[in-house]
Formats: sequence, C-alpha cells, structure tokens
Amino acid sequence: MKTKILSYSLIFTALLALFLYVNNSNIYKYQSNQINTKSVKILKLQDSILRLLEENTKAAYFSLSKNQRAAKQHSYSVTEIETSIEMALNELSQTSQWNNSFSFPSHPSNWVVNTFSIINHQWLIVEVSDGEQWGELLLDYKMISDKKVKFKGISSLFYETN
Repeated sequence: MKTKILSYSLIFTALLALFLYVNNSNIYKYQSNQINTKSVKILKLQDSILRLLEENTKAAYFSLSKNQRAAKQHSYSVTEIETSIEMALNELSQTSQWNNSFSFPSHPSNWVVNTFSIINHQWLIVEVSDGEQWGELLLDYKMISDKKVKFKGISSLFYETN
C-alpha cells in the first residue's frame, strides 16, 4: 500500500511538474511575443516622431520664432510682436479698414482674419474669409511706437467658390 501511495504521489508530482513546465513555457512565449510586438510598435512610433519633427522643422523654417536673425531686427520679443499683430489684425477686421491694395471678391467689410503666420521681421501671411469665400494676403508690417503695427499689402490670392 505504501508503494502504491508513493508511486501515485510520484506520478502526480511528475504530472504537476510537467504541467507547470508547459504552462510557464507558454507564458514565456506569449510574453516574448508581446515584447517583440511592443518593440516593433515603439520603433515605428519613434520613426514617426522623428519624421514629424523633421517636417515641423521644415514647416517652421519661415517663422519669426525660429529665425533668430529676423527676431533680432525688432526691439520687441517675438511674443510681443505676435500679440501686437494679432490685436492689429483683429482691429482691422472689426473696423473693416482694409488697405485698398487688395481687390476683394466681395465687400471688404465682410472679410475677417482666420489665422496668420509671421514669416520674418517684415512679412506675414494672413488667411481671410467672408464665410463663403477664402483668401490669403501677403502683408508687409512695421512695428511703430507703443507696439502699434502698420500694414501694407503686397499680394493677395482669393479662391473661387464652386
């Protein structure tokens, strides 16, 4: 009887050890697969981040905030210039006192500034819209006393409506 109990316990122990080995082996394979999958995903994301940084650097090349030589042309900081230009453009939109340099497709009083980008210490590009039509203006700007801005139109482009 002792031998039967001993043999059954030995078989049970062997089966338990085999089960634990197979189970741990499967867990190890699953976790290795997960690690490999995550590693590939991380590499793809890192590559995407590098590509986006490169694209952002190219896109921001013509930007006052990235162009130190152009920023040094003003006695104001870049944020002060951006704020002054934004306020002046908003005032220009609200008072509808657009420069006669542009031939707007509709009455100039309807056109408002959607967004703008400062190219350098002298020029900026402005997107305008009247709700139905869109266009872009290339403006020459000058910072005058008390952070006031004076604009002069260089060129305009208006998109045709379909």
